[in-house]
Amino acid sequence: MAGTGIIRHVTEAILGILRHDLAVVPPTPIIPPGSIKAAPPEDIETITSETLILYLYQVIESPFLKNTGPKVVGTAPNLTTRRDSLALDLYYLLIPGAPTTPDGAFLDTYDILGASMRSLHDHGSFTLGDWVTLGPTPEESKLRFRMDFNRLETSDLIRIWEAVQRPYRLSVSYVVRTVQIDSQLETDTRLVSERSITLQPQ
Repeated sequence: MAGTGIIRHVTEAILGILRHDLAVVPPTPIIPPGSIKAAPPEDIETITSETLILYLYQVIESPFLKNTGPKVVGTAPNLTTRRDSLALDLYYLLIPGAPTTPDGAFLDTYDILGASMRSLHDHGSFTLGDWVTLGPTPEESKLRFRMDFNRLETSDLIRIWEAVQRPYRLSVSYVVRTVQIDSQLETDTRLVSERSITLQPQ
């Protein structure tokens, strides 16, 4: 389980994966580390070099982990019952870009797309602490998440770009499952200290 900063940490982990595979691993970096960033889609319009944008465009409550029931936390005799966690699936757009000049440079967009998709495929399951060291608690660092390609129809992608009031660009979607945020709603859970039994003659 995790605190409210977990969405940020998961995003940082994905950025770390992409930067490692596209900007650090030899022989030749595909893209500078600073050009791989979490940003809104409109940032792709002002690029001056190869760029990769990670955009969290949708957060949906997981139907599979909803209403799993409260859990007991603490140690006796100080026990409390905490409401079930908020379980979320995170949907990201991966938006590659390259300058349109000189002639043919735009084709670099496809190199960035292929390399980034391979990176996320190879790290389809990742542990948060392997990629983010500052911020997560020791418990959060042990959390493991699954990242899958999220197939969208072209019409769905166009609607996303229309929602941010930008012309359509080449982009692909991924989903990270499942982020669970601890609830702060707790009630006292007292241990049974005595019991009374009433017997009635038959």
